[in-house]
Amino acid sequence: FKVSGNALGAEAAALAPLLEETETLRARVDELQRLVGRGAPPAALRAAIDQRLLNLTESLTRHHLAVDAVAVPDEVQRAARRELSRQIEAMCERVDGISLQVRAGAGE
Repeated sequence: FKVSGNALGAEAAALAPLLEETETLRARVDELQRLVGRGAPPAALRAAIDQRLLNLTESLTRHHLAVDAVAVPDEVQRAARRELSRQIEAMCERVDGISLQVRAGAGE
């Protein structure tokens, strides 16, 4: 299941901005996956895609650290934070898969 701001209630104000950032990052991962999913990118685009993948990996890592740093007062919010962490980990795995796809297309 996906964590959303409405599912957490008013007490989860600390997680709300993180939820928004998670959705932004998910959109970036989706965009890259669509771009690369059409087949191996042309050599001229590979360097730009590699840079975007690197930037996205760094953003996901920083975001994961920010989620882990949020102190939550009860079990419901801890469960929401854990689910958010799982979603970020899944996005990291998708980015790793996209990287492998790009490298395979480059003949590496």
